[in-house]
Amino acid sequence: AIGRLHCVNAVTVVTAAAMRHPRRPMLTRRHLRATPWRLPGKEGRRDPRRVVVPRHAHANGTNGDAPETHANAHAKGNQGGIAQSGTGTGTRGDAAPGEKKRERKRAKKVTVASLLAKASRGEVITMATAYDYPSAKHVDAAGLDCILVGDSAAMVCHGYDTTLAIGLDEMASHVMSAARGAERAMVVSDLPFGSYEASESEAIRAASRLMKSAHAVHGHGGNNGGGHGGGAVKLEGGGERKARLAAAIVDSGVAVMGHTGLIPQSVSVLGGFRAVGRTAKEAERVFDECLRLRDAGCFSVVLECVPSSLAAAITQHLLQDNVFTIGIGSGAATAGQVLVYHDMLGMLSHPHHEQVAPRFAKRYADVGNIVHDALVRYRKDVTDGGFPSREYDPYRFGSDGEVEAFEKTIRRRGFGDAADALAKHQHEQRVQDREHADAKAKAAGQSASSSSSSTTL
Repeated sequence: AIGRLHCVNAVTVVTAAAMRHPRRPMLTRRHLRATPWRLPGKEGRRDPRRVVVPRHAHANGTNGDAPETHANAHAKGNQGGIAQSGTGTGTRGDAAPGEKKRERKRAKKVTVASLLAKASRGEVITMATAYDYPSAKHVDAAGLDCILVGDSAAMVCHGYDTTLAIGLDEMASHVMSAARGAERAMVVSDLPFGSYEASESEAIRAASRLMKSAHAVHGHGGNNGGGHGGGAVKLEGGGERKARLAAAIVDSGVAVMGHTGLIPQSVSVLGGFRAVGRTAKEAERVFDECLRLRDAGCFSVVLECVPSSLAAAITQHLLQDNVFTIGIGSGAATAGQVLVYHDMLGMLSHPHHEQVAPRFAKRYADVGNIVHDALVRYRKDVTDGGFPSREYDPYRFGSDGEVEAFEKTIRRRGFGDAADALAKHQHEQRVQDREHADAKAKAAGQSASSSSSSTTL
């Protein structure tokens, strides 16, 4: 009886699919018996929520998949007893002749849970800042785990001397732009100075605003910027008051990454950018702040500019409670590393970049000088008349008749100077076109000649 009920449910699903898609073939009882649609780990039990159409059922060459349900989508990731239609790689059935397959395997989204699992296995977590779609796209494509949309944007993007000047609206804009470029990496957003410190309710509002900015890309057909379990905010400081704010944000449902050691938002209290924790008293304070952030529910803590031995001790202790550390200028003992995008690429957008380039920031490229040289060459090329050359001047009138008609029109309307310029330019253009065509023909002849001589040899 149960088997008959499952069969009836499956036929109902397929019938509904056929009503919505009249061109799709109907399944016969023989097809249902031959279809290995089963619940993962439940051998011998068929799943009425999923029907996979065999290839031979695609009589007209169209896709015969049943409509996808939430359970069906979830089951795709489980290979225990579920057969995919089409090829063994999980793609759909045979496409119609000449039809291009546009299916692209989606990368698995990095989440807080996957990061914790990675840290528990002893694998290093990689993180870099990004502040817009192009930089986030680069970081994501390179395979890094996390993108930090940092308040360092105030310095490297907006030209301020510190991180204090950037506001919540500007940060939300950066987060939304970066999230569009993050297909796989998890996006972490900095809570900017002055946006969350006043009260727990203000902290929750600021965190919610940034999370909504990261998730807003879904409504515009974007990528999974902060979705599917990903996304978090970062809060600087680990004092009792900051720990209470972190706990309130966690209680509101937003994942929080802590930050202690050198705290750029407290640069006025610290008296400048300097290493922290080099005395026993400072080291104990940093250690206690990490414990408070752990107790507040933070899943991770950034350690900035602290001695590597202190970072090793904190990392070892926090990992026992499933909290991992991310280091910046704190040695190699942390569970992960983060660097500022502009520092590692050697960009020159900082107003005093060369003077304050961090000692701990390894430069992996010299992009700033490359960009500078390219812009200087462009300026020289334009002023010398080398750009745009014929190669970069592709557009012409449809025919000589169209040119003559336009010239007569503007002369008749009294724009003789424009008509003279048009005629002169058309003459120069014809000469350039002939020279360009002769050069191409000559190059083609030389290429054919060298090809023929190498064939003879």
